Amino acid sequence: MALKAFKRYQDEGTLEKLKRTIQKHNEIMTYALHRGYISSNPTEKISKEFDSPTVEHFKTIKPEDLGEFLYTLNNAQIHLQTRFLILWQMLTMTRPNEAATARYEDIDEQARIWTIYIKKGIKETDKGREHKITLSRQAMALLREIKKRSESKVYLFPSAKNPQTHVNTQTANSAIKRMGYHGKLVAHGLRAIASTYLNDKGYDSELRWFIPFGGWGSQQF
Repeated sequence: MALKAFKRYQDEGTLEKLKRTIQKHNEIMTYALHRGYISSNPTEKISKEFDSPTVEHFKTIKPEDLGEFLYTLNNAQIHLQTRFLILWQMLTMTRPNEAATARYEDIDEQARIWTIYIKKGIKETDKGREHKITLSRQAMALLREIKKRSESKVYLFPSAKNPQTHVNTQTANSAIKRMGYHGKLVAHGLRAIASTYLNDKGYDSELRWFIPFGGWGSQQF
């Protein structure tokens, strides 16, 4: 029964959906097993019966090339707000959409905490799962500069066309391409630089994203 149910996803070519569905299925089975509702989980290794999705890595650069990138960013002919957006994403190790949609009300400056809400897999009516990011000294300095230059009281990076909303989530990516990094680096790849750096420093993979990171060079604000 389970094989037949899951096979339709493979037939449709939706392998990522298949992977997530099997993961959720096994979470439920494990829950039932631990509470005595079932004596075993016969589908524990069912994923081996199906193709695995192709892992697509985002274009990124090595941590040692970051100095050159920051120099290029500092001298690029781009809007100051876009430069700040890229720096904010780097210093907080967030995804492009999370950085672009950052709101002042989600930042506790006294505690130096930025709370973002992860809505993946959650209904639109829900606010989302909280993820708290500790802001480094460099991130706080950047935040002060952003506030000084922004007229918006809602978004850190408001849209020029409509200040009541945020910039396009592809803004950073487009700017990085114009800076000469097309095919070398994308906005999503900024997180990979941080991950590589912290991994090389010996930080546990489960703890990497909870570390306030300010080691992106000597950028002053």
